[in-house]
Amino acid sequence: MIEAIKARRSIRHFLPTPLSKEQLEEIVRAGMAAPSAKNLQPWHFVVTEGKAKERVCAAMEAGIGRERHSPPCCRTRATIWMGRLRPCG
Repeated sequence: MIEAIKARRSIRHFLPTPLSKEQLEEIVRAGMAAPSAKNLQPWHFVVTEGKAKERVCAAMEAGIGRERHSPPCCRTRATIWMGRLRPCG
């Protein structure tokens, strides 16, 4: 298990190749099994494609833009991290 932890990578650039329904289901199942503080499991998963994906990406990018222009006193580590994100799609 230690080797798996040491070999872990954070992927930030993705290919435009679509995933199969089976691959997406496997990824969501893995996310559902991920640990959370006090086992609260506070996440929700949404899988979109096509026009719906475009709308979600546009909404996310608008939110990132608002955070990027917030006053320095209101910025968090998340805001700084979001400033490094690239557009969806």
